[in-house]
Order: sequence, then C-alpha cells, then structure tokens
Amino acid sequence: MTPRPSRPTRFPLPPSRLPLTFGLALSTFLSSGLFAAPAAAQFGPGNGPVARAFEVGGRAGYDFRSDAPLIGAYARSSIVRRVALQVTGDLTFLDGITERRATGELLLQASPGVWIGAGAALLNSVFERSFDSEGVRESRVGYTIVGLLGGGGRGRVGTGLEIRFTSVDDFRSQLVALQVGIPIARW
Repeated sequence: MTPRPSRPTRFPLPPSRLPLTFGLALSTFLSSGLFAAPAAAQFGPGNGPVARAFEVGGRAGYDFRSDAPLIGAYARSSIVRRVALQVTGDLTFLDGITERRATGELLLQASPGVWIGAGAALLNSVFERSFDSEGVRESRVGYTIVGLLGGGGRGRVGTGLEIRFTSVDDFRSQLVALQVGIPIARW
C-alpha cells in the first residue's frame, strides 16, 4: 500500500489579521490573570480597591517607517489599579505633509513600571499619490499595540518611554516617544 500524499495545512486566518489576533489573545490572557486574582493581591496593602489617577502631558518621538519626527499629547486615566485608558494625538512631520494620528487603547500593568495594551487608531494622511497630483487626504481606521515603560510617577511630573506599532490598511508604523506628564487628580 502506497502512502497517501499529505495536504498542506491551511492556517484559518489570513496573514493580515495575525497581529490583531495576537494582540487580542495577549490582552485576554493578561486580563484573565489580573481579574482572577483575589482583591488583596490586585490592590496591595493600603491602596484600597480603587487607586486612580488622571494624567495629561506632551510627547515627542520618532516614527521609523516615515523616518520623521513627531510631537503630540496624551491623556491617561486609571480605571482600577493596573488598568488604564490612554488617548493620544500625534503630528508626524513628513516632507510636504503632516500626518495626524489619534489612538485610544486599554493598558494593563504587566509589572511595576511596565504597561502593555492595544486599541484603535485613526490616521489622517495622504495614502495614495500619483505623479500628476498631490493626492487626497483621507482618514482611515486601524489598530495599535503599545508598550510603555514608566508611565507616571509619584511626584509632580511623570515620564514614560512608549514603543508603538500601528497598522492602518497597508500602512505600518513603528514609533518611539518620550512622554512627560502632570498628574491632574488622584482619587
């Protein structure tokens, strides 16, 4: 009896969806570990069940895909200890145009001073140019995956180093930004 030729195994997801699927799976895994822990383990001694803060600040960095500098602003608010929402807005200065990017993501504290997260991205740019025209400015939606080192401080000024991957259609961006912010409220 001759062996039957094996068929190639098809992966159930198209390659363009793999980063999004990985980000969602990682977020689900980390959040299940965080929320499954007893309350005392989540909040630590003396912090109570809700240790929250609201911080706003500026950021400056470099977009490696565009080979261009960027500046922006951010706002971050804790939901519960080790879980925060962050909204950012950036301007990337390219030759001849300025890209505008807005993101909103859920951040989870992986360890003290290390945050990871994922969320939505909105990019306003010129996506297609032809030789005879400047192109049309459009806004498109995608996703973002972010890692943050620092991300706040106990004093009057908090700092953080952010590494971000953004995907909008065929546009892929990797950037590094330094954040400097001021805690507005703690409750």
